[in-house]
Amino acid sequence: MIASLTQIEDSNNNTFYNSLRRNSKSVTFEKVPKHQRTSTCGSGSTMDEEYNESCLSSSRMDEELSNPQFISNYRKDIFRYILEEQSNYLPNSCFMEQTQKDINQKMRSILIDWIEEVHMKFKLSPNSLYLAINLIDRYLSVNIVKRNRLQLVGVASLFIASKFEEIYPPNIKDFVYVCDRAYTKEEILQMEGSILNTVNFSLNYISPLRFLEFTVIENTQIEDNKVFQTQQFQLSSYILEIALHSYESLQYMPSQLAHSALLLSNKILGIQSEMEITDESKYCATYLLQLYYNNQNNTLYPAVKRKYAREEHLQVSQITISI
Repeated sequence: MIASLTQIEDSNNNTFYNSLRRNSKSVTFEKVPKHQRTSTCGSGSTMDEEYNESCLSSSRMDEELSNPQFISNYRKDIFRYILEEQSNYLPNSCFMEQTQKDINQKMRSILIDWIEEVHMKFKLSPNSLYLAINLIDRYLSVNIVKRNRLQLVGVASLFIASKFEEIYPPNIKDFVYVCDRAYTKEEILQMEGSILNTVNFSLNYISPLRFLEFTVIENTQIEDNKVFQTQQFQLSSYILEIALHSYESLQYMPSQLAHSALLLSNKILGIQSEMEITDESKYCATYLLQLYYNNQNNTLYPAVKRKYAREEHLQVSQITISI
């Protein structure tokens, strides 16, 4: 059984959510001054997009690929569409300061680490994880939530995401069980309705992982059907999942997070790339680098580190760096 989050103490004592927590390489990016960041607090993330579509200019776009699932003939149009649509499903990047009164960034981070644990237990797809966290943030952007209800928001969001993304989603009684029966079936269903009404049933979130898949395919010389089995893709995915835990990541667009995560993984692995590096992507990559380094040394997010230490993910969380 996965422990519940119902016992919460003051975060200043670093003891809240106690029931939940029973090869060196040098990598640097030139830092961009903070004033050059263009994201602002408001009703949503409003970062000016300098994300360049050069990742789609590869000659691979014109090739006839053997696997029809990679839809090479339509990939460029799809990419342009999701690039335009990504801002329609984003939370307020400053909701902790503007909306919430009883919860804080660290509580959100621990909740997401618990969501990672449940996600692994149920063996759900990565898309379910990204959608669940997006729903949590969008709900918290407009609804004041007490700390003893935060886990309920999380489990209901994962319940929604699994029904939307999975062929065989877990039963609601399984979600009651992983909460250690802190919430009833009726409470989860009621919260499910509240979340869906808050987001106006808009569930087509375009996650950083979706952009990463496009970007990796177009910037490698590996056969399409083997791209997702590479250390480059797995390390980039690990970096993105670390970023999921960080509240500050909400200031970046999903496309920019994906682009910068791939830049950083290339840097760590020593892979030469012709990907465009802008001031924005450099700053974002520096931010991701610090998150990676902190989790390497302090294991701030143990669930994601354990997940990517598995052989199926090529043990990329074991790659150490120095900065």
